[in-house]
Amino acid sequence: MRLEKSEKENELLRHENTVLKAENAMMKTEVAELRARLDSNSRNSSKPPSSDGYKKKPIKPAFPQGKGSSQGGQKDHKGHTLQQVKAPDKIVACIPGICTCGHEFEKGELMLAEKRQVFDLPQPKLEITEYQIFKASCALCGQE
Repeated sequence: MRLEKSEKENELLRHENTVLKAENAMMKTEVAELRARLDSNSRNSSKPPSSDGYKKKPIKPAFPQGKGSSQGGQKDHKGHTLQQVKAPDKIVACIPGICTCGHEFEKGELMLAEKRQVFDLPQPKLEITEYQIFKASCALCGQE
């Protein structure tokens, strides 16, 4: 009698276990679908940007912060830069004005500290061409 009761109880528990496993698998699938819906936004789905709400998008830093990343060009790459020219088109002298104590500097007191050159592309200029068409009359036949 005890053995029959235990076998019946065992069978009921196995059936319940099977039902619970199936229910658990179904719930895991549902949770995965709901998480996918929550994680979707206008960048990774066909949703419009207005549906993103007020969540701020992650901003990448302008300059690398980590130890592994560094600024600048690739290693062993020879960089190129504009070299200063001997005869620039225009020279602007930046001369100091009056000292805070009131002393005015003379040309003999000034010395060149540094030179910097700025390379600018000039604005395109409108070039106007006038074509002058001349005519003449033939002295023999009179045709123009």
